[in-house]
Amino acid sequence: MTGAVFFIEPAESHAATATIKLGETKAAVTTKLGKEKRVSANEYKLNWYTYHNSYKDYYMVSYLNDKVTGIYTMDTDYAIFGIRVGSTLTQVKKALGTPIKGILKGSTNYLVTNDSKMQTFYKNGAYITIFFDSYNDGKVTGIQVLSSTMEKRKAARYGVSSTSLRSGFELQLFDLVNADRVKSGLKVLFWSEKARNSSRLHSQDMVTNKFFSHTNLKGKTPFDRMKAAGISYWAAGENIAYGQSSSIFAHESLMNSIGHRNNILNKNYTHLGTGVAFKSGSYTPYYTQNFYKVR
Repeated sequence: MTGAVFFIEPAESHAATATIKLGETKAAVTTKLGKEKRVSANEYKLNWYTYHNSYKDYYMVSYLNDKVTGIYTMDTDYAIFGIRVGSTLTQVKKALGTPIKGILKGSTNYLVTNDSKMQTFYKNGAYITIFFDSYNDGKVTGIQVLSSTMEKRKAARYGVSSTSLRSGFELQLFDLVNADRVKSGLKVLFWSEKARNSSRLHSQDMVTNKFFSHTNLKGKTPFDRMKAAGISYWAAGENIAYGQSSSIFAHESLMNSIGHRNNILNKNYTHLGTGVAFKSGSYTPYYTQNFYKVR
């Protein structure tokens, strides 16, 4: 689930590349994409290595034994079975066939979402999730490819919570927002530690007190909480979400909801901080994003 609210008051570069593949060495990827910009934990007890050229040509790559075991990208140069960013749903189904209904982990079959916004396929030993943009004629906007080996590293729907995974999700959401902003011709946002703190507190509050809302049980709004965190702003907004298994799925979900999308692509904002908390037992993630234009 998601929720949105808003209120008005020179880098290193590398060349665009051909498709990278599962099983390719880290050294080969570095030759194509350059040095990673960030390394952060993911839900598979591995790391995402993030590559981009000022947030263009955006990739997240995960390695196991120094070989590619997972890929997420928004890059139009990337293709798998002929599918790339900009492809249509018809083209996807022709290339990949019928989506799977679930992923078996132990004795439990975890159902996957297959609709106009995302579909997951299994082909040639890989789980391929295709994300579609409801606001761009339903065309492909992102692609995630995971090896069977990587998928098996996660025992249930959600990864086991940890401080490193919380930080990983937070930083990944920040980068994903900036990648989509650059794709839309907007300026990147600066990281705000104050906004991270206010976002974390709200995510944890929702987990602890079992609610899902921009206004907490004490009646405090996002704007009250941001001011309490020492943020002075001309304009501000908040996105919240819960239940998505990763930063990638959370971001793609938010981009397919107009209120959240408007916050992510708001040309007036200058700063962003993201905060994540996990529900005890199930490890369900709760996500909060606080955006603002600094005053």
